[in-house]
Amino acid sequence: MKKIFIIPSILLLIALLHLPYGYYSLLKLVVCFVLIKEILELNQNQNNINEILIFSALAVLYNPIVAIPLGKVIWSIVNITTIIYFIYYSKKRM
Repeated sequence: MKKIFIIPSILLLIALLHLPYGYYSLLKLVVCFVLIKEILELNQNQNNINEILIFSALAVLYNPIVAIPLGKVIWSIVNITTIIYFIYYSKKRM
């Protein structure tokens, strides 16, 4: 797995538990930062536009400024899907 995705993936796994709202705010900040960093790296290397679009959509979803109220169950599904995509993307880049 690409090193940059390890911490966000662990945080996303922990987010499946019932935790205070502050944790989810920190989670969104970290995940959004990592996604933006990866978008900038992909853009600089002029890589696949599909990956840029996926990471951009995830960055909007996880943005820490405007909360998107999806509910605990849907957020859990989104978190698991995001972890799976991070693993897939990391393996693809190796």
